[in-house]
Amino acid sequence: MATTARHPILGPLLERYARELDAKLVDLARLQKEWECEPPVILRAAARAAPRRLWSRRGEDGEDGEYDDEYDAPKPPRTPWSNHEKERLRRGLLFHGLGRWEKIRDALKKTSRAKHPTNDVAATCWDLLRALRANLKPGGKESTYVSTRLRGAPEKPGGSREDDDGPDELVGPWSKVKTLARSWARRLELLDGVNRAAERAVAEETQDDALALLDSRDFPRGDKLPAFWNATCDLYLLHGIATHGFGAWEAIRADPECFAAFAHAARESGGDAALEELTKSCERIDARAAAIASKMKGMHGGKDPTIAHAEDCECFVCKRRRAKRDATKTTTAAEKADDDDDDDDDDEDDDEDEDQEEEEEEEEVHEEEDEDEDEDDDGNEENEETDNDESAAVNTPRGDGTKSKSKEEAKADREAAREAARLQRIANKKTHKDIKRANVTPNSWPLAEVLTHRVKQLAKGLGARDVLAPSDPPWVAAYLGRKRKRAPRDRNLPLHAFGGGEDDDAREKAKRRAERRERKRARAKRRSARNAQVAE
Repeated sequence: MATTARHPILGPLLERYARELDAKLVDLARLQKEWECEPPVILRAAARAAPRRLWSRRGEDGEDGEYDDEYDAPKPPRTPWSNHEKERLRRGLLFHGLGRWEKIRDALKKTSRAKHPTNDVAATCWDLLRALRANLKPGGKESTYVSTRLRGAPEKPGGSREDDDGPDELVGPWSKVKTLARSWARRLELLDGVNRAAERAVAEETQDDALALLDSRDFPRGDKLPAFWNATCDLYLLHGIATHGFGAWEAIRADPECFAAFAHAARESGGDAALEELTKSCERIDARAAAIASKMKGMHGGKDPTIAHAEDCECFVCKRRRAKRDATKTTTAAEKADDDDDDDDDDEDDDEDEDQEEEEEEEEVHEEEDEDEDEDDDGNEENEETDNDESAAVNTPRGDGTKSKSKEEAKADREAAREAARLQRIANKKTHKDIKRANVTPNSWPLAEVLTHRVKQLAKGLGARDVLAPSDPPWVAAYLGRKRKRAPRDRNLPLHAFGGGEDDDAREKAKRRAERRERKRARAKRRSARNAQVAE
């Protein structure tokens, strides 16, 4: 029964395959005739000889031999990685994501690229991922993601694939991995979604369906995007990220291909007025960047600001360093006075909670981290001398035998200094945002935080794993003579599958703030209980 039931199905299939094969043969015959009519081509340079295969025997007793290619040179041995090479590699990985080894290798210097081929770059990136897994809590969201990605990783050089999380001998330990492991894991997970969304937006098999999804009402659209923003702008935004990396907004805007798409969308939306508005906003951004660069260059006596810093330098890094130094002078004495009472307060739970709070505030990777650390090292000796002087001043007895400052007064001074610094940071951040948003118009270039939020939406929606099924490319109808097959998109997907809007992000931030408050209350209760036990 099964054999007879399949005959009606096989007949039409064989006929269709025969028609398609006949069409291809006709096309090949036409191309053959065109090639025979063309004049002969005379090669002016000798063609490269094909690699010779040399026969070699495995043994002396006439066993089977194997072919060896004399052009197959052995791979060069791996070379050790220096600290600055690892830092550049880490930045490239957090700009482009796993799997984009050539882009990550381009982030290295020319001399480093000569020492480290692509396979070495990939092996070192996987070593960083193993270091992240070793410093993450098992069972968490970030640890689960890292473990899942490592299942498809190649075997570690000189070790096993799954269980060996120790550092590679040629790479060594990674800096900052203990405190920033969660932040880097979240960044890599986001970049996986961004890369999937970019592939679906660029690939011809899924590009039409991706544009239809972006134009649909199901996909959220931010209110802070320009008025001209459409699905094509999203497509070229993802294309720019695939080319220049995540967060390189200025490079994406300066890309001629991407900016041409943005300008075309602005002209179609609001005419020449909208295009002029977009162009002027970009000119203001360039002028402001040039003014800042010129000002910094003038502050440093016409030299490169990254090379020399004067004592009275007014750049951001030097101001921040001096602010840290001043804050240290006012708080070191109070902290030293409270050390005797608070020796037992710095337990491991508090340290882990503080690390988590710092990690949640760091959503993006800043390249100024290394500069701040290098420049802060220059003032260590001066800070130590200041600390000794301040502690001596606090603990020096007066003529009547009492200390110059009580512990309560020192604690009050410390709290006042912290509150003043917090209010100043809030005021500076608000002023900076107000200055940026003052020049924002309906058709101006969006701010960096707006673009970051939009890319996260695209990663959640278009980069989700089973949102779009691959379809036939557009050239199928022209070459094979049949209708293009396109996989239908599931219209019953819930809205949260496309990643909610700004309200969801606000609720998530409020939830994290509530969790931090609960942790602070728990720490305060533990501290009060310990103090009560000590008093008893």
